[in-house]
Amino acid sequence: MSNLFIDDFVISQGHKTTEDYLTWSMDERLCPRFNSVKYYQSLLSKGLIREGFSIRTSDQRVIDRHYWVNSDGNLVGETEIPAHKGKNGTFKPEEILIGERISSGWTIESFGFFVVFREYMKSKKQ
Repeated sequence: MSNLFIDDFVISQGHKTTEDYLTWSMDERLCPRFNSVKYYQSLLSKGLIREGFSIRTSDQRVIDRHYWVNSDGNLVGETEIPAHKGKNGTFKPEEILIGERISSGWTIESFGFFVVFREYMKSKKQ
């Protein structure tokens, strides 16, 4: 089983792999933060991002927008909450998780993510 995508973003935080970074995030009870759509694509391809998971984007260290993952892996803007509304509509991850919109990155804010990640790590060890 191949490893998840990694680049200088995770390495600069002192982690050798994205799996190490996610384990550290889980141990510290922090939402994992990324800076590229490539992380989303890698996590999605391994089944680690699932329908209903919450994705939040940040611009200049302020939570900017809120999205839900749909069954196709696309992002649906959360428009019902008054603060941090996502853009109205359904978007390919490449349309949201790039450029200025995520100058401070994006996070996965779903408890279920760490449950799925724990299972993923168990299957890698087998």
